[in-house]
Amino acid sequence: MFDQASQHWEQDWQQIVNELPVPARRTQVDCDIPVTALIVWERDGEEQLATRAVAYTTRAVLVEVLDRRRWINCMWLAPADVRRRWTRGTEVRPAPR
Repeated sequence: MFDQASQHWEQDWQQIVNELPVPARRTQVDCDIPVTALIVWERDGEEQLATRAVAYTTRAVLVEVLDRRRWINCMWLAPADVRRRWTRGTEVRPAPR
């Protein structure tokens, strides 16, 4: 039964076409910022996702992606694929350490 379930999950997984490589840790800054991210799935195409940025560098933004098509819960995207979601009472603050 477990083998059948794992095969089903693997069939749902998709690569993200616009994902970037992980930058060096020393260049990453932790954060917690509400964003809208443009995700380009290999089979399902473009999707605008309301999520949050959890880290950034000068060339990439780490966004949270909680989706059954993705095994890993975060991915690095180009800043052009991410924009802040301004909501009433939203404050930009560093992530807790």
